[in-house]
Amino acid sequence: MDWTQIGAMGELLGAAAVVVSLIYLSRQVRESSLAEQRAQYLELGRELTSFANGIAREGDWARISLQGFQDKSQLTPVEVYRFYAGLYEFFRAWEALFHYSRGGRVHAWGAEALSATMVDILGYPGTQDYWADRKHWFSKAFQDHVDDILPAVQPTMLKAYGLPEGR
Repeated sequence: MDWTQIGAMGELLGAAAVVVSLIYLSRQVRESSLAEQRAQYLELGRELTSFANGIAREGDWARISLQGFQDKSQLTPVEVYRFYAGLYEFFRAWEALFHYSRGGRVHAWGAEALSATMVDILGYPGTQDYWADRKHWFSKAFQDHVDDILPAVQPTMLKAYGLPEGR
């Protein structure tokens, strides 16, 4: 074997090493992307759980939210303020989910599962009143998204408890 053949073998081995390195790197990038998607999903899930935990653990908040979902006109001004503050947290989490899923930072199945909860809550008259009053606080793309699905939503939670469905 002469030096030309040894040099050619070296180049071949070098090219193979580059290919192996690129495969390894692409795998690492993909795994990092998946880890980021999982982290975003978990964070959004925690935000929604926080909203639900407030309702479940605070009797006063449960009463306010249930009444607010049905008809916020029956609430005191302080209760409306609390109801709107809770919905603000809820809609901010939904908006984050919307933008993360559009950017591929949350798996489609995760976005679908979390969105189903949000769409159900959107079906209540009090939530729709909040949206009409405060949607200008959110991005235009998210406003359009919510406005597009709003006509088709149904209030399922109140219906399950035999409570008035509102609109």
